[in-house]
Amino acid sequence: SGLESRLSEFQAWADLAQLKITELQNQNEALELSTAKPAESAVTANNKETDCLRKEMASTKNEIASLTTERDDLKKALSEMETQLSELQSWSDAAQSKIAQLETEKDALEAKAKDLADSAKDSNTAIVDSLREEIA
Repeated sequence: SGLESRLSEFQAWADLAQLKITELQNQNEALELSTAKPAESAVTANNKETDCLRKEMASTKNEIASLTTERDDLKKALSEMETQLSELQSWSDAAQSKIAQLETEKDALEAKAKDLADSAKDSNTAIVDSLREEIA
């Protein structure tokens, strides 16, 4: 369904984002190690790059949190829809059962009506025959 594909898409994006965070952390560690260089300009440049990487990591973590929330909301909506579908299926099954029961009752009533009509016809024939005998 659309929700499941959207959920899968978000999960894939979250996985890629997690890989990016790991990559950024590795780069950050490498930069932090390289800041030990004695030259002041190299330390300053590395610190700026480290700060940029930290900001990018924080931004990526925020996006992951947002996507995780959206994924969880989609999972909840999907679960609710599955519950509604189950309830609807139960109602449909009960309705089909009731329809079958009513059709059986209708058939029985039609058979009973036919029997009554045949009996009435037989009675009328007997009465007519009896009246004819009396007249004759």
